[in-house]
Amino acid sequence: MSKFLPSEQASSALALAQKTIKKQGTTTNTDIFKADKHTGHTEDSLKTCIAVFENLAKTIATSSLKATFRKFKSPKYLEVARLVGTEIPSQ
Repeated sequence: MSKFLPSEQASSALALAQKTIKKQGTTTNTDIFKADKHTGHTEDSLKTCIAVFENLAKTIATSSLKATFRKFKSPKYLEVARLVGTEIPSQ
């Protein structure tokens, strides 16, 4: 991940989260990624970084490092770790 700028990482994480939310039907916005006007990064320029995050999200549930995964499955953190099991839309 260190090969990406922090702003690229943040924008990529946001784009992937928004795609996941859109896949679950909680939004009807068809042009979900609008942060490019604020960050200067377009979704196309972030494809590589988004792919890294997507791979990370797909493998986190089967990782041997379970402490963080268990932490974010709790109601205290709104069970956001359970979103990992959802299918992430392709780009």
